[in-house]
Amino acid sequence: MGRCTVLSVVGLMVLAGCVGTKPRYRPELEAFLREAPSGVRYGGSGAEIQAAAAVEDAERDAQAILAAAIAKVGREPLNLDDCLLVALANNRIVPATELSVQIAEAQLRQALSFYWPQITGSAIYSILKEDPDVVVPEIDSDVTISGLGPVPLNLNVTLPEQQYSLMDRENFSASILAMYPVFTGGKRPAVVRQARFGVEMAKHQVRRTELKVVDDVKRTYYGLVFAGELQEIIGEALTRMEVTMQLTERLYQGGSLTVKKTDYLRTKVFVEALRSVLAVVDSNEELAKSALVNLMGLPWETDLAIAAEELPFEPYAADLTQLIGTTYSFNPDWNRLRAGLQAVEAKVKEAQSDHFPMVALFGQLNYIHNDLESGVVSEKQKDIWAVGIGMEFPVFVGFRHLNQVREAKARLETLKHQGIMIREGLALLVKKLFLDMNGASNASVSAAVAQEAATENRKLHIRAYRDELVETEDVIEAQLVEVLSKSLYQRSLYSHLEAQFELEFIVGQELARMLVPEAEEEAEHAAIGQETRRVETASAGRVTVLKSIDQGGR
Repeated sequence: MGRCTVLSVVGLMVLAGCVGTKPRYRPELEAFLREAPSGVRYGGSGAEIQAAAAVEDAERDAQAILAAAIAKVGREPLNLDDCLLVALANNRIVPATELSVQIAEAQLRQALSFYWPQITGSAIYSILKEDPDVVVPEIDSDVTISGLGPVPLNLNVTLPEQQYSLMDRENFSASILAMYPVFTGGKRPAVVRQARFGVEMAKHQVRRTELKVVDDVKRTYYGLVFAGELQEIIGEALTRMEVTMQLTERLYQGGSLTVKKTDYLRTKVFVEALRSVLAVVDSNEELAKSALVNLMGLPWETDLAIAAEELPFEPYAADLTQLIGTTYSFNPDWNRLRAGLQAVEAKVKEAQSDHFPMVALFGQLNYIHNDLESGVVSEKQKDIWAVGIGMEFPVFVGFRHLNQVREAKARLETLKHQGIMIREGLALLVKKLFLDMNGASNASVSAAVAQEAATENRKLHIRAYRDELVETEDVIEAQLVEVLSKSLYQRSLYSHLEAQFELEFIVGQELARMLVPEAEEEAEHAAIGQETRRVETASAGRVTVLKSIDQGGR
């Protein structure tokens, strides 16, 4: 194995492992804080009162846990649960998404308002330039008068032009109109149904946001642990390499026949190379810490410390069919799509309702105040009311309603086809992450064995080098191979966590809620000795890596 190649691989692996540190959570903790209502209604039966009091107690306990987690920031190391609690409470994205639920609920209340009578009132006070009047022109009329004599009397009568006031120039009028639809062709329930599914879609979006925050926090938290592990690995390697450089210098200056100054210079080059890689890891650790502080909604200058010191490794005996079935039940994107389908179906009903007439009951009350007592404002006209039933129906609208129905149905079919693709895509993604998780699990087992062998190989080479039994380049290579093996082991552990977190994000539930860790296998392999463990690893292919292997690799 070329020495420069080995170092390049180590450096690239370190950069790839530390830069991509993004995050997920304990659903029971998130639910503990989120699902408890903000207020409790007292009343009803004794059981209801006790249940309400229990909910309030749970809410107070949750707030106390959150306050304790926040109080630990900057004072003592935080575990993962502390970081998740603070992030879910302080992250700015969650409350911004929750506003969409309030918007959808307000739209639902708007839709439900159509089930109530619509009452409107109006009032007008006006002053005209002059009293409105009506002019009756001059009228000529023949009049026959009888009864005054033996012969009827015929007269021609001319009535002069007459002018009458209709109302006083100052007038006040008020009216109240009440209307209640009794038949809308299905439009009213269709609009309400759309609004209800809009609320459901908004709630699924909030849950997706919370899952994403938890995913980001988990990845960043363990990315910080991963960076710390790399720091320790490269720091120890740098220390050993410096000792090797000093030993090489003493040997060649002491007149060794096998160690030359070129060996010393070669060793010095690798020492400085490891030093530069360590500086990059230190920088990436600070970036990961800053990202975690930002995710938790804390000020950028917050000094944060984490409690975890090593990456956990818990293989799960997962069932792929069960995971895919659970995804269709809890994945927020899939549930949001299902709610969207229901909303579009209601939109089709709304479009079809335009083919039917709309029938409504109405009642109206009018009041007029005017100083004139005659004309159009006589006593009877000043206070009148009317009730009735009205109907409105389309006669011809240029086939607009027909094409609106066609459009709504086409949108529904489009969404159904997209749903089929998303359903298959989710299954494929779950399978891919499932295979990634199992592959990372198997890689961790092999990497654990490799790092153990690399550590033993490095120790043997250093002892032999002190007696000048091996070449300098062999000692350097042995130390770099150990760094590579340990780094690959930590990378495989982090890859296993990444696949697990991504799988939990897609499924919508934490794996611990669905799966049982391989406890029996852990107990079995804990009893196996150091020699037989290597054999069992090669034959089983899915054993649990014990802490003793990790510590031996260190």
